[in-house]
Amino acid sequence: MKSKKIFSQFFFICLAAISQSSIAKNILCVSETTETTSSYYYNGIGSYMYLLERYCSPIQILGDDFTITQTGWQNAKQHLDNCVNYDAVILWETPCYIRDQRGNDPYHSDIDVIPDSTAKRLTDYVNKGGALIVAGGVVNYGNGHPLIGSGMESPGKRTYTGYAKSPLADILPLVIEEEITISFFDNRKITQVKTSLLEDIELKNWPVNAYHKTKAKKTAQILAATDANDPIISRWQRGKGRVVAVTASPRANLLVTDESKALNPVWVQEAVLWDRILRWAIDIPQLSQKKEMDLIAKYENSLVSPEPQSLKTRLDEYPYIAHILDAAIPYNMRSLSYKYFNDLNFNRVVMQGFHSIGNLDYQHTPDSLRQWCQQHNEALAKNNLCMLLRASMTEAVKFAVPDANLWAQKVLPSGKLAKHYDAYNPCPYNKLVQKYAKEQMKTYMPIIAPFERIIGIVPEDEWAWVLGYRNPYEGNQGIGCYSPWANERFKKLTGQDAPQPVYRDEGYVASEDDLWLKWCQLIRQDAFTEYNNMVAETARKYRPDFLISNYPGGFEGNTDLMIEEVYLDCWRQSPLLAVERMDVRSNFRMDKLRTEIPLWAMIGIFRMPEDKSMYPETLRLTAGLTLGTGAKGIILWNSVNLWGQYLQHPGRAWLETEAKAIGEYLHKFGPMFLELQKEPANMWILSGWFWINSFDNYLHIPPADTNGYNTETPWRHIQISDIVAPATMRAGIYPEFVTEKQLLSEDLFKQKVVMLPGAIYSRQAVIDNLEKYIEKGGTVYLDESAKINIKGAEILPIDFSVWHNDIAAGKRPTTQPTEANYRKQRQQSEEYIQKAIPVIKEQLTAKLNPDVKINSTDSAYTMLTNGQTKYLFVYNTDEKNANSFEVECKNLPPIAYDIADSKIISKGKSPFRFDVSLPAGGWKVYALSPCTIDSVKINSAVISKNELKLSAVIYSEKNRIFSAAVPLKIVLHGKNGHSYELYRSANKGKIDIQIPLGLSISKLVKVTITEMFSNNKKTISIK
Repeated sequence: MKSKKIFSQFFFICLAAISQSSIAKNILCVSETTETTSSYYYNGIGSYMYLLERYCSPIQILGDDFTITQTGWQNAKQHLDNCVNYDAVILWETPCYIRDQRGNDPYHSDIDVIPDSTAKRLTDYVNKGGALIVAGGVVNYGNGHPLIGSGMESPGKRTYTGYAKSPLADILPLVIEEEITISFFDNRKITQVKTSLLEDIELKNWPVNAYHKTKAKKTAQILAATDANDPIISRWQRGKGRVVAVTASPRANLLVTDESKALNPVWVQEAVLWDRILRWAIDIPQLSQKKEMDLIAKYENSLVSPEPQSLKTRLDEYPYIAHILDAAIPYNMRSLSYKYFNDLNFNRVVMQGFHSIGNLDYQHTPDSLRQWCQQHNEALAKNNLCMLLRASMTEAVKFAVPDANLWAQKVLPSGKLAKHYDAYNPCPYNKLVQKYAKEQMKTYMPIIAPFERIIGIVPEDEWAWVLGYRNPYEGNQGIGCYSPWANERFKKLTGQDAPQPVYRDEGYVASEDDLWLKWCQLIRQDAFTEYNNMVAETARKYRPDFLISNYPGGFEGNTDLMIEEVYLDCWRQSPLLAVERMDVRSNFRMDKLRTEIPLWAMIGIFRMPEDKSMYPETLRLTAGLTLGTGAKGIILWNSVNLWGQYLQHPGRAWLETEAKAIGEYLHKFGPMFLELQKEPANMWILSGWFWINSFDNYLHIPPADTNGYNTETPWRHIQISDIVAPATMRAGIYPEFVTEKQLLSEDLFKQKVVMLPGAIYSRQAVIDNLEKYIEKGGTVYLDESAKINIKGAEILPIDFSVWHNDIAAGKRPTTQPTEANYRKQRQQSEEYIQKAIPVIKEQLTAKLNPDVKINSTDSAYTMLTNGQTKYLFVYNTDEKNANSFEVECKNLPPIAYDIADSKIISKGKSPFRFDVSLPAGGWKVYALSPCTIDSVKINSAVISKNELKLSAVIYSEKNRIFSAAVPLKIVLHGKNGHSYELYRSANKGKIDIQIPLGLSISKLVKVTITEMFSNNKKTISIK
């Protein structure tokens, strides 16, 4: 009986032990990456610490036996005050106090991460049996580092206070004697003792080159140390609890200023090391060898993207791309940064690689460029990405010909060399510029061409803006290039000398033989055609399929695509201006259609205290608006700021979430957008973007007396657009913003209404054509600020220039670029918009009687088309609040599909109504069709020459082809049960595509196509 009792007790003890080891332990991890320099945009040292946290932090490293609660500095105190709720606490990257030295910067604040009262709670927690692990983060132990701030005064940076004077010092197995403890290994080595905790772990392979210099306390056990006997891993029993201190700092690799010396921070054995450290601290058994191998495999898999896809398969999806800068990608972080983009569903990267080398012999050799391309090509392939390379071939002239007078642009009246970002700018007409740029291209292309993941080049940079800029440059007016070569070209084309700029009073009308007008047309508008042709011809000799595009900066040249920076409208003005920018960009290039030269929108990602601050709601709304006006691609410019150094920003996580949502949406529905075309708008508005309309170029010529010249004057029409564009769209009108080309074309006579806001200069030919248009029944509106006369034009009872006048008078609050001031500016401009909306509704909306009506001025809409189907984009222009709207449609196809939700929301006769609810800045697309979808028919699915040829048709309920662009989900089923999913779109109800088959989608047996309007699907066996 007694033996049975003993056995029973033993059984329950064993059961308890098994239970203890099998139940997941609750772990608190305090971690926050930090900025390492005071630069605004990006830096190749510290901003990527976030990527390490994302892919290599405890929440990624540790196994399923641990439930991780990871918190940042802002919320650390409240979690640490409740440390008794956790089995262990990890201080992964945690100072005690943070003090900010940046004055009124609203994005940063002082933080008491571990105040003394909290430190005492943590000390009591350990003494009573808790487990504490202190990792070797950058700001642990001592007071930071000079690169990121320290306990000393550090103007413009944060300062950090470590553990030396905290109650935590008492429970650590280390003595912290120095204020700055971070030290670099240099040639030091790690030695380790024989212990089960480190068995089979080779610390010599740990990729760290920094550690915290401390001394071990007498009773501490040192498990690993430098050859100078500085502790690397130490532990001890403290009261009833256990403490482990790790001073090696993989994250401090990024403090190494010489990037080439920074080691790859990823080491998969680190997963086992931290697992064992945590198990010892909690006092639970180590894993078996097999389970530790499984843990390493899990960690390795977390660092690898899904199985690489065929490049063509990936490229055929929507061209949603991220624009990042090579300065922001340390070589040792390349794979993680590309993995990050892949995880956001991006498929292209615009890389500013080798953009400033000028000559390969100057900084890089052909071999180093080849190595650069090879490394990036491998990382791109691994992460299902491809790249457009930014390269400034024109930089070559700067190294070949040091005297800028022989090749640089100039400005009048002084003829001084033009500068942009404090650099001289090559003149595209200059033969030396063209010569050395061509030589540079000839050097680049043989090296770049073999790397299939580098699919194109985006030549040049913002130096192009000098040709079209109008603000004062270096004390002179930046009215364009007056270099000898530009002047020579003008004389060759016109027989006359380049005209000196002459100030014209408001109301001036230019005749068609006006030399200044001719100069604007020939020099400012078409400067890059010859240069672009040279670049394209040179590149395509090596790669016929190589993609060529100008970087945003001018409207010159017919390249493969156009890129327009709509981000300028997102800092402080209404995102609705994105529609105007996209319209103007494409309408200016009227010599080719949008389908021939696709238009990509470049949206800036900013969340920092400078003059390009962006909010998540703005990103959301701007992305929708650019798609709704016909953009075929989106570039998230400076997207490094999604994880950049300003990680205390309240909006960083929101921006990242929004970018991911956009990526996921376009991954599914993006192929449909490639098939959509812009629908004719309700009315035309003459845009005032200054580098477009030549009549407007008179604005930037100041009067002879320049002392009282207001530098806001050249921005007059843009500031008028700030009011007119949002007010018009929110008044229920879908406008198209046009240039002089449209006003001089026959297409003018197809329009019902045209508006010219703020017209104070014009060309005589424009006035003549508008007067003919009025005679034939058209309507032209001017506003009260107009200074030109158009016979028969009507005057709106509003002055659209009031906002500009107030800005010119100094009433704009953004001279101090803070978030509060930008929001104040938005509020100020909103007051002018609110005054304009009722005037436009009464005078224009009533006259136009548009086919779409929405019962709120917080809404706007645009329209695209494919076949018999219209695609209605509805926007919530309120970036603060969610809103619900009633939408009424007439004279439009009566079947309304909610595309994202795959359901019919209205089915009846015209007119019809439906309700829509949208988050702040949100948008939705509705397909308006004359009939419903009945079925999907797959005509053929045949494998030929290692590619699947797939043909299918979407049918309506009347057994006719459903004439629309329908998003399709295609699932390829393998013989072994493996499946592969991709997205494409039908065009006018049909799809005929070839899908290249890689290793991941071989041995196919069947294919399923699901149309995503109503989720009808069809499966067919593959021949």
